[in-house]
Amino acid sequence: MTTASPLHTPLRHAVMSRITGWTAHITEQLAHNALIRPPAS
Repeated sequence: MTTASPLHTPLRHAVMSRITGWTAHITEQLAHNALIRPPAS
């Protein structure tokens, strides 16, 4: 296995945080049985 290039490390962290956020949203939506959207202002 090769070492990660300098570009891959920040990209990997961004992707991991996005996936964590999406998972949290999906979990909340399943728990409330509704699509949760922010209110329009």
